[in-house]
Amino acid sequence: MTSTDRSKEFQLVIELRKTVSNVAKDIQPSTVIEYEKIYARMLRDEQTPDDATSRSGYFLRRAALMYVCANQARKALRERDKAVFGSDEWHSALREIERISSIFCTYAPDPDRQHHALGSEGRSWQDVRKEKEAAGWKTESKSKRAGLGALLKRPDWSTCLLNEITPKYRAAYAIAFLTGARPAEIDNGVSVSQKETCLEITIRGAKIGEHRGQPERVILVALDSKPAQYLAALTEGGKVTIQNNAKRFCDAVRKAGMKAFPRMRTTVSPYSLRHAVASSLKASGIDADGIAQVLGHRASRSQQVYGMCSQRSNNASSILGVRASLPVRNTKRSPIDIGGPGGATAKPKFG
Repeated sequence: MTSTDRSKEFQLVIELRKTVSNVAKDIQPSTVIEYEKIYARMLRDEQTPDDATSRSGYFLRRAALMYVCANQARKALRERDKAVFGSDEWHSALREIERISSIFCTYAPDPDRQHHALGSEGRSWQDVRKEKEAAGWKTESKSKRAGLGALLKRPDWSTCLLNEITPKYRAAYAIAFLTGARPAEIDNGVSVSQKETCLEITIRGAKIGEHRGQPERVILVALDSKPAQYLAALTEGGKVTIQNNAKRFCDAVRKAGMKAFPRMRTTVSPYSLRHAVASSLKASGIDADGIAQVLGHRASRSQQVYGMCSQRSNNASSILGVRASLPVRNTKRSPIDIGGPGGATAKPKFG
C-alpha cells in the first residue's frame, strides 16, 4: 500500500474501525486483568483460541483475544492518523492494522454467528470442534458427577483439599463440602452458628424463580469431620457469616485440587463437592424431599442430576437435618423412594 492510490488503505481502516466498535471496552477491571493474563499465556505458548479443549475455554480465549486486539487496533489507528503518509511510522502502523485485521477476519466479534446472514464469517466453536474431531480429537467428559469417582477414591480427600486451599477460602470450602452449597450462595453470604453438639448453617438460595429454588434453608451438621470442626472453631465467639466471591472461590478450589491430586485428570470444583453431598445422602437412603431441601431445590426430580448412590462419600452422616422455606413438589418419583422387596422399606427423613 505504498502507491498514491489509498483506496484499499481507507477501506481497511473503515472496516477495522467498524469491527473494533463491536468489541466491548467497558468491562470490569478484574476481567481486564484476567483477559490480559490469558492473552499473555496464549502469546507465550504460541496458541490461539482454537487450541482450547472446551467450548467455555474457547470463548474465554476468544474474548481475551478480542479485547486485547481491539485495544491494539485503537492504538495503531491513532498512530496511523498522526503519521505522515509514506513515513516509517505510517508503515509500522499500517502493518499493525493489517495484522489485527487478519485476526478479526478469523475471529469476528460474532462468536455465535447471530449476524452470519449479514456477512459475519467468524469461526464458531462448532467449526473448531468439527476440525478437531476430524483430526482424531475426542472430547473429555466434563461432568462432575461422572468424574466424582476419581475424587472419592483418594484417601481422606476432603482433608487434603482443606489443607491445600488458600486460608481465605477455607471456610467457604468447609461449607460447600458439608452442605453442597453453590458458589453463588456463598457469594450471598452463609451464616454459621454452633448449637450444642452441631452446627446450624443458614444458606440464602440462588437460582430462585417463581417455581424453583428455596429462598432459604437451614442445615444441621454434626461435628464429626475436620471441615465441621474448622467451622466450629470460627463460631466460638458467636454466629459468623462466610462470604466469598463465587468465581474466585471456584478458582481456589480448582487450584487446591491440582495441588492435592496432581495426577488426577478430573478437575475439582465446588460442584464436585455438591455432587459428593448428594451421593452421600442417596447412599444413606435419605428421601428425595430431604435431598432436594439440602440442595436448595423445590422439585424432587431436580436432585436426580446430582451424585449417584454408588458413589458414596465420607460425609453422609454429617447432615443431621434440614429446614427449608418452601415444601418440595413431588414432580417425579425418584428411585430412592422405592423400598425393598414389596416396597415396604421406609426411607429415612430429615427432621
